[in-house]
Amino acid sequence: MSNDRFHALTPSQFENLAYDLLTWRGMRNAAWRTPGADGGRDIEGSYEVQDLSGAHQSQKWYVDCKRYASSVGWPTVYEKLSYADSNGADFLLIVCTPSVSPQCRTEIDKWNAKSPKTKIRTWEPHYLEQLLIEHPEVAIKHGFRKATLLDAPGFIDIAFEASKSADAAYCRSILENDKNIPELELASALANFLAAQMQQPRLNLPTSSLRDFIPANDSYDWLIFTATTSDVKQKIDALALRAVLCVIRLAAGGIQSIYLNSTNQGLVVSLEKSVPIKFNEATLKLLREICLFGSIEMDMQVNSLILRGQK
Repeated sequence: MSNDRFHALTPSQFENLAYDLLTWRGMRNAAWRTPGADGGRDIEGSYEVQDLSGAHQSQKWYVDCKRYASSVGWPTVYEKLSYADSNGADFLLIVCTPSVSPQCRTEIDKWNAKSPKTKIRTWEPHYLEQLLIEHPEVAIKHGFRKATLLDAPGFIDIAFEASKSADAAYCRSILENDKNIPELELASALANFLAAQMQQPRLNLPTSSLRDFIPANDSYDWLIFTATTSDVKQKIDALALRAVLCVIRLAAGGIQSIYLNSTNQGLVVSLEKSVPIKFNEATLKLLREICLFGSIEMDMQVNSLILRGQK
């Protein structure tokens, strides 16, 4: 894989590629910060590490993406470092193509050896290539592998989950004769999402190709839209959002109401009476897969989930 493949991406596409790789590598609460001096967007998130005693520690990461024509120099890195260090970040990650310059590499090593605070890490082209091999879903979505949707492991997982939900809904309908069944709604939402995705010629389509979520058309009886207007400020795919909402409702035990509020930060999903949102690993994995293929950014909070459409 040559650097030309990375440079074929627009700056926004390169940033979205980095975002997807970060979340699939385990970054939590990944969120975009305001654009930097160069117009690029910085990413902030946390990463959980476990020591030999079993204790967990949360690391604060700042990430900056540099899709440059020439190597990244130390002044560029130091500018970002000053901001990350002053805001208490444990790590600054530079995602770049091409690589950092030799002089910059020397300065990074010197900084990491003496600094008690923010450490510097880099994802350079050779490592980006390795990550795309390790995460085929991301590689397929962003056009780095010639493959169909059916070759993406995560896509098969969604199809399998749809089948399980349909079977569970069938059994439950026989026992309860209930039309409002969370499993059945999830199966329908996943089936519609899969059908729409399979009609796309490629995964990394511009957001203009998606059908925006419209509360009047795409809501559920149990979904309470709490924005002051009927507008949704975030451009977000309707079918992907419906699938996410159905997953959340089923994971919450078929809760009677879920709240959706449109804000400048994103679509905020919350449960009744600010109940904490908790998911097991299987549910989190399914949500990440839906968000990956639906081009949704997911930011987990204690009592809410913030969703944003990728730019």
